[in-house]
Amino acid sequence: MSERERSGLRHTQIVTDSRRGEQPRPVSKSEYLKVKEAGDLVALPAALVGLVLHSGDWRWCQNECLELIEGETGLHRLASTCLGHLARLHQTLDLDVVVPVLRALRSAGVGEADDALDDIAMFIRG
Repeated sequence: MSERERSGLRHTQIVTDSRRGEQPRPVSKSEYLKVKEAGDLVALPAALVGLVLHSGDWRWCQNECLELIEGETGLHRLASTCLGHLARLHQTLDLDVVVPVLRALRSAGVGEADDALDDIAMFIRG
C-alpha cells in the first residue's frame, strides 16, 4: 500500500474517531511542521486536524490547507474539511482565495469541498 493510500485510510480513521466523540489532540505549529517536513503522510492527517481545531492562527492554518489541496499528498479532501472547520471556529477566511479553490474541487466531485462551502455560507457573514 502506498503512502498516499495510507494517508487516505488515516483520514477515514480520523473521521470515524470524531464521530465517536474522540477529539484529536492539540498540535502546535512546530509539531505540525515537523510532521509535514518529514513527509509523514500517515501522521500528517491527524496533525492537520489537531492544528486546525486548536490553533488561534486561522490564516496560517488556512494557508496550510490550501497548500495541501494544491499538492500531491492526496489530502485535498481532509484539507477541504479543515477549511470548513476553520470557517466554523473563526467565522472568517480569505474568501477571495478559498472559495474559488473549493468550487473547483466541488466541480471535480470532491464532496468535502461542497461541505466546506456550506460551512462557509453558514458561519461567515459576508
